[in-house]
Amino acid sequence: AVILFFLLMSVVGLLEGMQIAFFAVAKLKKSERGNAPFAMKTCELLFRGDGHNLPGFMIGRQLCV
Repeated sequence: AVILFFLLMSVVGLLEGMQIAFFAVAKLKKSERGNAPFAMKTCELLFRGDGHNLPGFMIGRQLCV
């Protein structure tokens, strides 16, 4: 039970960190986001289409927390 507790708390911590990072990146221009491959793929997924992925992530994160 203790291992499961710390595992789930780690997931919550990762989700909180992602929320802060995504809001910080949302304020940057596309040219200022850097060129790391994983970061570029994450930004493409997050800001794809009409921009509904970021609010969708936030709702899903809130339901998990």
